[in-house]
Amino acid sequence: MKNKTADILAFAPHPLDIEIGMGGTLVQFIRAGKTVVYVVVTNGDKATSDPDMMPEELAIIRKQEQLNAAKVLGISEVIFLAFFQLI
Repeated sequence: MKNKTADILAFAPHPLDIEIGMGGTLVQFIRAGKTVVYVVVTNGDKATSDPDMMPEELAIIRKQEQLNAAKVLGISEVIFLAFFQLI
């Protein structure tokens, strides 16, 4: 994102939190011609009740889910900081 600009930069602690919390509002901004970029802080490797799911595998799944959701909404870019969750 070095030479790009964004009208709105939305931060989320976990993948898909932005859609849950403000997805509808961001879509309204996008429809009004604004550029929206997401920044996702953690990698989502702990968000499951499946005891057999490996954290590394879950992080890959969550990243793809986040990219798919962002595409549907018209988000310009998703930046993954990919910090590990501690809990």
